[in-house]
Amino acid sequence: MPDTFHALIAEGDSKQYSVDFKDIPHGSLPAGEVLVQVMYSSLNYKDGLSSPDVGSSL
Repeated sequence: MPDTFHALIAEGDSKQYSVDFKDIPHGSLPAGEVLVQVMYSSLNYKDGLSSPDVGSSL
């Protein structure tokens, strides 16, 4: 497995936030978390709504 994983991260507060894909190092996961290797994934409708370009469901 690579040393990082690709994640959709939402950061900010109730007034302003950003949503972006980032490469996260495995070492940043809390102790005891389970890591699953995924070959394919997609975003659902509500995930898409959280994009700042579309709306604000966060």
